[in-house]
Amino acid sequence: MRTKWLLALAAVVAVSGYAAEVEVVLFWTAGCPPCLRMKDFLSQLERDYPGVEVLAYEVIHSPANWRLFTQVSQAYGVELGTPPVTFVGELVVEGSGRTAEMQVQQEVLRCLQEGCPSPLSLVSPDQPWVPSPVELTLLALVLLVGLSLVSQLAGR
Repeated sequence: MRTKWLLALAAVVAVSGYAAEVEVVLFWTAGCPPCLRMKDFLSQLERDYPGVEVLAYEVIHSPANWRLFTQVSQAYGVELGTPPVTFVGELVVEGSGRTAEMQVQQEVLRCLQEGCPSPLSLVSPDQPWVPSPVELTLLALVLLVGLSLVSQLAGR
């Protein structure tokens, strides 16, 4: 009996036209007005279309998110852009504004109908580790302090 109910439920879901989930990936930076505008637009898009999930990654304060940004950009075959950068389906949009919003919305609608892989699924787990700008800055600072200490000790 339980199996019949599960099969009936599966049939109802299949016939109801349930769209595949669409993931929209946004890379943004804190204190960036265009980033906030795109975040607001994507939040509204997420509310308007139940099958849409927005994954937002702040890239200045998180080295891991910055690395993910570089990996997704590489997977799409594009140069690392200036945030906000939005990935959905086959589309990459840098910046915000009405044109960018319309492009994202059109690709989301296409993906809801046809299905699209998550942008994150295109990232190869074998990609090499790349230092983020924050890590490079800290490394440079450590090297400068170390050189300063060595020169002070050598002068004694």
